[in-house]
Amino acid sequence: MAPQRPNAFSTAKHKRPRAWQQAEDEAPEGEQPSEAFVKLQRELEEREKVERRNEERRARLDELVARTEGRSAKVGTLLYLDVELRKQTSTMAKLQSFVTTGRLIFEVFDDLLPRTADAMIRLVRATGAQADSKAPRSSAASYLNATFSYVVPGFLCRGGTAVADEHAASRTAFDGTSEAIWEGLTLSCRGVLALASEKSNEFIISFKPLEDLDGQRMVFGRVCPASAELLDEIEAAGAPNGEVSKAIVIVGGGVIDPEQPITKYVRPVVRPKEVRTTERRAKGFTDYRKHTFT
Repeated sequence: MAPQRPNAFSTAKHKRPRAWQQAEDEAPEGEQPSEAFVKLQRELEEREKVERRNEERRARLDELVARTEGRSAKVGTLLYLDVELRKQTSTMAKLQSFVTTGRLIFEVFDDLLPRTADAMIRLVRATGAQADSKAPRSSAASYLNATFSYVVPGFLCRGGTAVADEHAASRTAFDGTSEAIWEGLTLSCRGVLALASEKSNEFIISFKPLEDLDGQRMVFGRVCPASAELLDEIEAAGAPNGEVSKAIVIVGGGVIDPEQPITKYVRPVVRPKEVRTTERRAKGFTDYRKHTFT
């Protein structure tokens, strides 16, 4: 079979060479390019670099949104914080304390937002070390005995608030961790984890999509579905003005071993018998908290 000859009249479009490439091809051999030509070449190369960076940034943003909404197969570092919800009731006879316990498991996107995620990992690791140690508290910043000080049902909660007598938690671990990608971040669903401020160690967790805060908070993780019940408990302890009806205190924490199944670290919410009985009698107690948790 005879080889096919190229069609001289083909309508296929050929890539047009850039002006500086064409000028270089047409320049006499051995002649140095002009200063204007060199400047143009550098500008075009710089423009290509900017376009590549923008494409990479858009890809990272798309991946971040997919991660926060649970649509990605990738999983970052998993952490947990042990939380107690403490409530006291007084009667003529005695003062009673009711403590609800649970574990908040969340993922941080250390592959997409390494500086912010690493700061959170250090805080949580220090929290676990200080909670397990019988020695005096170290000077490392942590969340041990920090609280959830602001909870608005149907909006968000703010945690990691340092109490007055806990000097370690008052030091800021997130200062200087701002990432170049953060302006485009969105709180697109329930359970999104974001910084409250770079000037403190506080974080926020969304109770619903919060479009009004898009681009205003550094999103760097999400609460895992295994902790949906505890997130409900935290939300139920809030009020429209942000005041909490229970003291919500962080009492421990740690980093989950990636070689171990997450089920090994899951802890169910444990509530006092008296509280469970009261809630069973409260008609429609959980109705307003129904949601689709991703």
